[in-house]
Amino acid sequence: LDRSWPDLDRFTSLLTKESLARLKVLGPTFAEPLKTEARLRRKAYAAWLKVLDGPGLLPAPTGDLARGEALFDPNGGLPAEAPDAAKAAFARLRADR
Repeated sequence: LDRSWPDLDRFTSLLTKESLARLKVLGPTFAEPLKTEARLRRKAYAAWLKVLDGPGLLPAPTGDLARGEALFDPNGGLPAEAPDAAKAAFARLRADR
């Protein structure tokens, strides 16, 4: 297991189950707001996965622990031979946090 979060299909399945359970409690009056909320949450999660798994400025860590270690590394986990542009971009990301 190299990740601790569900993929988009699994998240969608869990979100659907949750929405249906909430619909049973709240009733059909809330069907549209629940549907809208589920779409927003799925879209936000898809964007989050893109941040985590997609191409970015930093090399992809091999797992969750490596990802955490890269956050605390002053070079952001970048190898010494990384281009200066990548190092500068990482420095901006750290400053924004």
